[in-house]
Amino acid sequence: AKQIAQQDAQRAAFIVDRAKMEKKSTIVRADGEAKSAELIGEAIKSQPGFLELRRIETAREIAHLLQGSGNRLVLDASSLLLNVTEPSSMDYFEALKTSSDTRNPEFYAHSPVPVPKDTKDVGSIINYIKATCDDLYFTSDSDEPVEVYQLSAAGLSMLEADIDKLSLPSAKDFAVFVAGDVTTAEEGFIMEKLPASQFFARLCGQQVSERQKRLAKSLECAFAKLTSTPGTASAYYRIGFLPNIEVYVVMLIDGQIVGIKTLSVET
Repeated sequence: AKQIAQQDAQRAAFIVDRAKMEKKSTIVRADGEAKSAELIGEAIKSQPGFLELRRIETAREIAHLLQGSGNRLVLDASSLLLNVTEPSSMDYFEALKTSSDTRNPEFYAHSPVPVPKDTKDVGSIINYIKATCDDLYFTSDSDEPVEVYQLSAAGLSMLEADIDKLSLPSAKDFAVFVAGDVTTAEEGFIMEKLPASQFFARLCGQQVSERQKRLAKSLECAFAKLTSTPGTASAYYRIGFLPNIEVYVVMLIDGQIVGIKTLSVET
């Protein structure tokens, strides 16, 4: 019995010693991870390219694993973290270096195309809008894509009087262009002209991912920036019959009307 008691005591002492060693090991590992996180944070802060290097290394590891697999898989660039059309961490950090103003579109640094510096470069503005709203959705009773919009030559001719006065058309004039005289005269037809800021307040609050939130905010700031000079303007139009209201958020720039359009489903 005495021998058994000694063995039990030795076993208990061994378990205690092992627990102490595991505790020390856990502390050492946690300290190491904390130090690693601190070093990575410093590396990201001083060298934004560190994230790009990590992304390339991860893509190489994924490719290496797939190479040795017997299964055939087809992955796009996004799956391999090598989609060159997506904004990179370098884009983000470079933009933050050049802009600390939250009213500046570059502050949000998530559009694959930079905001045009020339407010009269309509082609570049359209490219920026197209790239920025590519992954945005407007939520009402359904989720509808946000698309680039440019008034046609016929529309410019029809609304020439307003454009010549360096102003955007009234709700009725714009509705007549979009839907025609007969339709706009029907009972229940909705035609409203509102500040563009009302639309963006709603759009920015609807986005889910951090990327979408930054895209929406960058777009809002771009509209404000591009229409801050004399001879420019912006507006938010709601046109149509319930439940499907067509939404246009447009800018008057250099005699052209450009912006975005989507659909608000209101049952």
